[in-house]
Amino acid sequence: MTNKLLRFLCHTKKSGNRYRFSLCGVNIDYFSPKDLAAKIDKLEQHVDALNETILSLIQDCQEVKHAQQALTLEELRRRFPHPVVGGNIPNWALREQHPFLYTLLNAQKLVSVNDHGTYAVSQSDIIYSFSGRWLQWKLFPILFAIRNKPFFFLEDGFLKNIVTTAANAKENQIDPRYQVSVCYSIDDLTFHFDALRPSRLERMLNSSELTVSGEQQARARRLMQRLVGEKLTKYNHQPVYTPVIGSAGRPKVLVVEQAYQDFSVVRSGANHETFKKMLRDAVTENPGADIIVKLHPDTLVGGWGGNSYYAQ
Repeated sequence: MTNKLLRFLCHTKKSGNRYRFSLCGVNIDYFSPKDLAAKIDKLEQHVDALNETILSLIQDCQEVKHAQQALTLEELRRRFPHPVVGGNIPNWALREQHPFLYTLLNAQKLVSVNDHGTYAVSQSDIIYSFSGRWLQWKLFPILFAIRNKPFFFLEDGFLKNIVTTAANAKENQIDPRYQVSVCYSIDDLTFHFDALRPSRLERMLNSSELTVSGEQQARARRLMQRLVGEKLTKYNHQPVYTPVIGSAGRPKVLVVEQAYQDFSVVRSGANHETFKKMLRDAVTENPGADIIVKLHPDTLVGGWGGNSYYAQ
């Protein structure tokens, strides 16, 4: 079963060689294992539709709330100096992978909707949704509180950690500190990668009122030079070397994939057919070239990283 389905199957009951699944308290009829694949496909279609509906409702509410003024991190800190913050990161991940959220939000406590449901929402001063790849239905209780409480979209930043959190730390003997996230993006309208709606970041960058001072430009150049000089990226566990791939003297074409069904793919309107076409076009448009496929790091380490569009 997929990770997505496992998160939805709240309870199972076996009768002979047939199974009954209870989804969010709603029973799904008994069926035999041979029917499982068809049932999963149908269920996941409903799951995806529910995800999109809830996300759209949250985004619509945010548009109305912040039509006149953006909800910034500075404003959150001013209004809530030491808030209780609720969201959809599980408790274990808050402890092991996101300890810096306490510092970022100056939070006295972080509570998980995944583990505490509506209680987490009722106890929170501020609410967030982390990463669209986590199931949005777990944010359903937020719909009843979002009008009266500050809400924002939280995502890993572009300089995340040393080792991807998709890798199993215990099995691979990874120091847990290497998987701690150190960078985040916060937006009051949607995730920065959402191509279906403009984020606050997108609106800011496209605004005619945006001004960048000479000091800001100089700082940006210094930071970019340091990132390049230190060879830093989102994940930083892979070796730095010059690979020897393909035939000498032949041109090289790089095809870059994303983790299978990553939310950035979903929200860009792409799917597996898009990746098929990209690879096919790379081959047909570059006869005689070596086609090199760069897999997403999460798909190479196992764990919950998911499948690849190209690797089987």
